[in-house]
Amino acid sequence: MWLSNGSGAVTELAKGSNSTVLKVASNGSLGYAKVDMTADITGTLPIANGGTGITSAGSDNKVMMSDGSALGMEYVQHVRNSSGVVALDGSGVTSGSGEYVAITNATGKVTLTAKNSAASGAVDMYLQGQDGGDVFIVGQSGEALIQGEDDTDLTVSGGDASGGGAGDLIVKGGNGTGGNASGSVVIKGGNGGSADGNVQIKGADDTAIATFVETASATDSLTVTNGTGGVELAMAGGTNVNMTLAPKGSGIILAPSNYDMSSAADEALATKEYVDSQSATSGSSGTRRVSFSANGSSSFTIGTMANIAGKTYYVSRVLAKVTTAFVGCDELVVSDGTNTLMTTTDADLSEGGLYIVDLGFELATTGGATITGTLQNGGASASPTTGAIIVTAEYKQI
Repeated sequence: MWLSNGSGAVTELAKGSNSTVLKVASNGSLGYAKVDMTADITGTLPIANGGTGITSAGSDNKVMMSDGSALGMEYVQHVRNSSGVVALDGSGVTSGSGEYVAITNATGKVTLTAKNSAASGAVDMYLQGQDGGDVFIVGQSGEALIQGEDDTDLTVSGGDASGGGAGDLIVKGGNGTGGNASGSVVIKGGNGGSADGNVQIKGADDTAIATFVETASATDSLTVTNGTGGVELAMAGGTNVNMTLAPKGSGIILAPSNYDMSSAADEALATKEYVDSQSATSGSSGTRRVSFSANGSSSFTIGTMANIAGKTYYVSRVLAKVTTAFVGCDELVVSDGTNTLMTTTDADLSEGGLYIVDLGFELATTGGATITGTLQNGGASASPTTGAIIVTAEYKQI
């Protein structure tokens, strides 16, 4: 190429070096030079011509993204696979305190941690399914495990109360289908170390309620079965298995205060109260005894007859032991309210001694009747202040 200087002189413009173009320099001269990306280019290179169509870089942490027709600078809200399918969605992150999930790794593990931009304060992590969907923890081999960090406890809890009652913690086995049985709930202590763990149930204030202790290689166990009107505690395992109730120290086994087995089935357990009552109020035979000292009264109670449904009672003998002779009283009449069991001539209370009346089972005494001793002197009522007697009524239950 030849150039004229405007005064008639002509010079040859030599070919420029590699990667240069012919352009007018800033001083107005024509020559070869490399393209100055700042001074030599104007406008925005469109996508169709290999550009981006973007004139600015956008805010910090934005990246260039396509909406299918244009490119723009945006924050990453979705992580997608090679087909464009969303794998992670961050579009719902709106908290002004900047909560986020941090992912860290180490040999053999990956840790997801809920954090905030202030790097302080407790931040909860929620895992939830859509529209009531469940959250599944699945082990690679098919058997999953949720476990606390080394040397720490793991607490699983129902939801706290907010607008209503607090949520329960429900632990259940998997549901069966068809010929496949449902899963059970298995709770067990840890194994290994200096001692195996046991299973404990505690109250809200961490006080112990029950502890289940395993005996190594044991074959017997307890099965609890509910019902309507009854709950069964049954031994399982061997052929003949004992049940031992073991109070601590001088403790005893107690039934509820309102426990009444008097009309229960023959297999019902008897309480001390019932045994004492039956001993006192009779079973097949019994006694009613009183030690009476004269106190100005004209009568005294010897006892109340037993009263078991379907049973008949007969007083078979009355014994009167005068330990101190009475003054102003020489007769004793014993009655069950219907029958006279000892008459005025059967004992002399003015003389010490033992007086016995044997009866022939001819007259029944009503169950629950009160046996009373009445004091007399010469056939008239007496109220002595001196004298003492022991009166015993023996009876049979038939």
